[in-house]
Amino acid sequence: MAPSNRKTDCFVQDYPPNLPDFGLVRLTLTDRKGNEISRNDYWYHGKNRYDLSPISEFAEAGVTISRIRIEKGNNNNLIVKVNVKNHTKTIAVSIKMNIREKANDVSLLPVYASDGYFNLLPNETREIIFDIPFANFDPTLHKITAEGLNISRAEAAIRPFFNDK
Repeated sequence: MAPSNRKTDCFVQDYPPNLPDFGLVRLTLTDRKGNEISRNDYWYHGKNRYDLSPISEFAEAGVTISRIRIEKGNNNNLIVKVNVKNHTKTIAVSIKMNIREKANDVSLLPVYASDGYFNLLPNETREIIFDIPFANFDPTLHKITAEGLNISRAEAAIRPFFNDK
């Protein structure tokens, strides 16, 4: 067990010799029951660790937004849960999800999201949780968007359906 609030050296990452020149390394921290605690992605470049230009050569990926659920929070807030899926064979890079006004496409602020910018592997799905600190949020006036470096923008309407906790 590592002590809290202190730096603890865990391991030095050794890369196998057969890795391609450029790729994504994903480290996942799980608890003893296998539940994910943290996920971190790192771009690996064997020749120059600071050169991320190969990302610009990635094929276009595509994502879909689904399973939109709304719950009333405990602090006069609303929780919006959505699934975003990469439905292609290419990594979807640096995805940013937003809740936007339908009328003018402006991002609703402040809104807190469980993930900021993230990557999705081919056919990977991730749940994103938005915390909206407005009790008077009208879902019919808003939409959810997903944008990224190599994806076309995806949008989904928010249904006015509430799941009470």
